[in-house]
Amino acid sequence: MTLVPHCGFGVHLPDGEVRAGQRLNGTVVLKVEEPISRAENLELAFITTAWASYGSPDGSGVRRATLFHAPFMLGLSGTLGAGEHAHPFVVDIPPWLPPAYSGSHCGIENTIKVRLDVDWAHDPRASFTPRVVVPRGHVAATPVVMRSHPSFHEKVVVEVSLKSTNVVQDGFIEGSIALRGAESARFDAVDLAIVGSSTIRMSRSDRRPCHVSRVRIGAERVKGGNNVPFALRIPADFPPTFKNGFIDHDVVLAVTLDTAVGFDPSFTIPIHLWTAGSIVEGTSSAAVVGSDRSRIIAHAMARAIGFEEGAHPVLIEGTVGPTKARIVDSPRGPRPCVDIDIDFPSVDLGIELRPERLVDLGTSSLLPKALASRFVLLHKPEPDVPLVEDAAIASFVERVTRGLEHAWDIRLTDHHLGFSLLVNDDSHDSFVRLAHFVVARAHEVAGAIQDSVGGLPFPAAIASSRDSWVALAAAYQATLIPIRPSIAGIMLSARLLGGDERSLRATLTSVWKENVPAGVEWSVDLRATPLPEKLADEIKKSEGLPDAASSLKAYFSEVEVHGPEAVTLRASGWHDEPRAWLPGLEAFFAWLLEARSERRADSPYR
Repeated sequence: MTLVPHCGFGVHLPDGEVRAGQRLNGTVVLKVEEPISRAENLELAFITTAWASYGSPDGSGVRRATLFHAPFMLGLSGTLGAGEHAHPFVVDIPPWLPPAYSGSHCGIENTIKVRLDVDWAHDPRASFTPRVVVPRGHVAATPVVMRSHPSFHEKVVVEVSLKSTNVVQDGFIEGSIALRGAESARFDAVDLAIVGSSTIRMSRSDRRPCHVSRVRIGAERVKGGNNVPFALRIPADFPPTFKNGFIDHDVVLAVTLDTAVGFDPSFTIPIHLWTAGSIVEGTSSAAVVGSDRSRIIAHAMARAIGFEEGAHPVLIEGTVGPTKARIVDSPRGPRPCVDIDIDFPSVDLGIELRPERLVDLGTSSLLPKALASRFVLLHKPEPDVPLVEDAAIASFVERVTRGLEHAWDIRLTDHHLGFSLLVNDDSHDSFVRLAHFVVARAHEVAGAIQDSVGGLPFPAAIASSRDSWVALAAAYQATLIPIRPSIAGIMLSARLLGGDERSLRATLTSVWKENVPAGVEWSVDLRATPLPEKLADEIKKSEGLPDAASSLKAYFSEVEVHGPEAVTLRASGWHDEPRAWLPGLEAFFAWLLEARSERRADSPYR
């Protein structure tokens, strides 16, 4: 009889694995070569332990803890005969039991220990390492859109959208990435990495990155602001998310800007990694980000208010009465932000609104109270413009800036209103509401210029002519700016032989000297019907009107050519009826068509 009985052990598990949260019905098989007398008990224990090392060479820096210990004992009767003996056992496995884990100087071990208790000899024993599987999940997809923090980078904003933060082992993290403001930034690539980190809760709660799987996206793919899709495969053996209070394992998607020099900024998006076989329902395509998303939003805005979509970064642009408005995508850090520009015919007030500086003393009496503490209004009218009362200027400024108290900044001159607004979120509804707000602002600017009550004043010296100026503007669907006065947007057009159409657009502006009207100027836009370049150069070089333009001498004292597409026509003298200057513009249009060797369809046969 030997003091060490020969006995082999085997542990049979259903499906070959242990599932956390379920009852384990296993079998211990003893293989006895020779009969073993006085075998008293068969002992089994399911033990889960965690350990973490803190670097002491003598091993004293290792912290250990037992997470789970489930003993099982089966009494035996006397002699254990030769052959195989199968004994079932049952262990209730808790749902939080983690799988085996090997991290950075830390780990979790699951062990089944078996011992045959023999009272007269050394007890035969064995250990087995079962495969523990975290419960499979059946969860809903959790899409997310994340932007980098303002401190991430001085120029670059990174936008990442994911189909779901619930993902499965041996599956993919799918999404899209886009960069804003990256055109002038220096970087080599954007790195996307799945990072698993263990937190040693049983000791110092220190975090230890352990597992990484990454993909690299070159700078050339993202610098244009385009939506770049990605799919990052998760290895089948990548540890899932688990928490047990001893060693917790978290998974994140790390987004890093590889700047090649210095510190590489990064941010993370929490991920819940489920065990293989889990089901994530409701997955669809990831939200579009970057300039592609801007185009989708721009389409919704344009459709809502009747504007046209612009070229990036302009979202939309269009006209509202005499004004031209555009909305420009201009994010401030992670917050969506837009710049709004509203252009209008010059009102000749000589105003400029700018932020207040340290050297500015006091407040401007022409500003509304809501803006007086942040801005300064400069007022420098041109000497040949009729005097405008301060009350009228203050009323105009208050009206065009109404509702902009919370704007990021405001810019105002004689012909332009600009401001920047933070958008609460980047949903279609938020941007559509913004578009309607901009249209309302443009209408208010138009009203501040044109309204007979509450609008800009007409010069007192020619008050009797006001109705005539209003009528002329209305006849041509143009805009009356009362200060000088002037009329912007008078259009002449003609049909040519052959069916083509030619047109020009002009602004009629009165000229004043010593508070008395002394003449007018026609500022003519010829972009639709340019002057021949040779003729434009000839007029530019001549001191007076050249012979080629002699037919215009009856109407204008001077013709100034700024280029083939812009001309100023000056006429001396004053007429109370502004229509008296129309024949001069019509004569210029006829001369222009003749200079271009073009003939109107209604011209008499020659």
